[in-house]
Amino acid sequence: MSADVNPTTLPTPKRARKRAKRFPRNWKPVFLAELARTCNVTAAAKKAGIHRDTAYAARANPLAEVADPEAEAFTRAWDTALEEGVDTLELEAHRRAFKGVLEPAGWYQGKAGGKVRRYSDTLAIFLLKAHRPEKYRENVHQELTGAGGAPLVPISVIEPVPPAPAIEHTGAE
Repeated sequence: MSADVNPTTLPTPKRARKRAKRFPRNWKPVFLAELARTCNVTAAAKKAGIHRDTAYAARANPLAEVADPEAEAFTRAWDTALEEGVDTLELEAHRRAFKGVLEPAGWYQGKAGGKVRRYSDTLAIFLLKAHRPEKYRENVHQELTGAGGAPLVPISVIEPVPPAPAIEHTGAE
C-alpha cells in the first residue's frame, strides 16, 4: 500500500452500508409526499430519512452558471408539493370556519356532558382576505405631496443651508 493512501478512508462494504443508511437512494418521492401532506420541510426530511439541508441542497441553485435539469425538476416538484399542501390547509381552514368542530360542552360527574359545534370567525376572516383582498385586506394608501399637490422635491435638489459663522472666543470670561 502506498504511503500517501490512508487506509481508514478507503471505501469498504461496511462504510458503503452506513452511507446508504444515511442517504436513502429514493428519498425524494417520500420527501415530496410528506411535504405535500404537512407543508413542513423538517418533517418531510425526517420522514425521508435525510437532514433538511440535504433537501435544500438538492434544489436548483438560481445563481449556478450551469443549469442542473435534475435539480430543476426537483425544485418544480417541491413547489408543486407545497401548493398541494397549502390547498389542503385552506380546505381545513374552510371546514373549521364554516362547518365547525365539535368540542366538549361541559362535565357532569366526571363525564363529558355533551358537545357543542364551534366555528372560527378568525379563519373566515383570513379566507376572505385571501380570496377577496381588494375588499377585505387592511388597505393603507398614503400619498405624500408638496404644497398644492405638487410632487415632493428630493432633498438633493434643495440648496444646502450655509453653516453658521464661527464664534471667536476671546478667552476673557
